[in-house]
Amino acid sequence: MIQASVGDLIRAALPLHQSGRLAEAAVIYDEVLRREPDNHDGLHLKGLIAHQQGRHDEAVDCIGKAVKLRPTEAIFWFNYGNVLRAAGRNSDAVEAYRRAIALGPEFADAYTNMANAMESLDRRDEAEVARQTVTILRPNGAEALFRLGSARQLQNE
Repeated sequence: MIQASVGDLIRAALPLHQSGRLAEAAVIYDEVLRREPDNHDGLHLKGLIAHQQGRHDEAVDCIGKAVKLRPTEAIFWFNYGNVLRAAGRNSDAVEAYRRAIALGPEFADAYTNMANAMESLDRRDEAEVARQTVTILRPNGAEALFRLGSARQLQNE
């Protein structure tokens, strides 16, 4: 009997994960991590499932380990920011988004989510600068333009 490689397992789990079959995907990611406890992709993906299931502390732990193992992956830092934010750690989330942006300066979603976290921290001026960057990166992006306009309206009240 031929045993599937860790890469094969991850490739098998991804469609399950993407289609919302989280429990089935999680079983496969657990097998990946049983075989390779420091597998950065397995940790990242298991963290995403934990986040999707509302287990934010577990998500922070898993994705936090993944970013330590692969600190040059912008998407890992972006998702780390997302799970930190979901766990109520907005200040830490801002720093994670900054790391994602440093690795991928065109990462508009990282600017958007960083702006949202900054607003939660009442750092409105910094949030506006981040939103302005999103409008430069996505000049036709309705959400960024709407939020930028709303922020400016609030400043004028």
